[in-house]
Parts: sequence; structure tokens; C-alpha cells
Amino acid sequence: FKAIQQKMESLQPPTPPIPKTPKLPGL
Repeated sequence: FKAIQQKMESLQPPTPPIPKTPKLPGL
């Protein structure tokens, strides 16, 4: 699942730094 998340993040354009928040359960 982490691989998929990394791939999606890489596809998304660079975004400004945001406070680390639990987006998905188990992260």
C-alpha cells in the first residue's frame, strides 16, 4: 500500500509543506 501512496504522491504536483496529520488510518 505504501508503494501506491508514494506513486500517487509523486504524480501530484509539489505542494507547500503542511503539518503532518494522519491522513489515513494506520499511518
